[in-house]
Amino acid sequence: MRIITNDKLIARRGRIGQVVSWGGLGILFVGMIVSFQARPDSPSYGLWIMISFLCLAVGFVSANIGGYFLRRWGRRPRPDELVARALKGLDDRFAFLAWTLPAPLVLIGPRGLFVFVTRDQSGPIYADGDRWRQPFRFSRLLTAFAQEGLGSPSLEALDDAERLRKYIANRLPDLENVPITPVVVFLHPRAELHLNNPSVAAVPIKTLKEYVRNPESGTPLKATDRQALFELFGVPAKKSKAEKEREAA
Repeated sequence: MRIITNDKLIARRGRIGQVVSWGGLGILFVGMIVSFQARPDSPSYGLWIMISFLCLAVGFVSANIGGYFLRRWGRRPRPDELVARALKGLDDRFAFLAWTLPAPLVLIGPRGLFVFVTRDQSGPIYADGDRWRQPFRFSRLLTAFAQEGLGSPSLEALDDAERLRKYIANRLPDLENVPITPVVVFLHPRAELHLNNPSVAAVPIKTLKEYVRNPESGTPLKATDRQALFELFGVPAKKSKAEKEREAA
């Protein structure tokens, strides 16, 4: 499998995550100091309280935004690295692209295109159509900044697939109806999926490679169409046997 990763984007957004996260924590600290300085008998008491609450709100939002960036681009292994690791062993008919296309994580192979949306929740996860939920647990409060919200990953995957479809149609009109399969991938090894007819497939990461190899997954893609997509997406040419031997030497 050939892997193409937008390293510049990942590094830039990882730095943004660090700056915004530390900035948010700094603002929260300032708010705490201001709250200690506010005295009920001071004529500026109302102003100090307002500044303290403002720092709390801005700091909380900044910490959440920074955490979102860090989860996707700043912490190792990143979601794209976990997906690439799970797909390891696929042959050169496959290419995995991370953050280079309108859809963040894309796999091209003999069964068409797959668009992956990742989530890192653990424990029981329920889907009823496109409505997703997790039972409340106090332990989730301890990971409020460490985990991405569950939201509706199936709708997100459908949106990513549609953006990719429009991107291809604008550049390769003959392939505007190329098969694209959206998939929700749960990264945590202790994710327990309880699915009731979601609009897209949802799989634990340990079964992802098996899923994309399954003849019932996706829709066959002609080799000529696959090559046209490789060229459009900038996938490098397959290495010859001699080149692989030189790299291994």
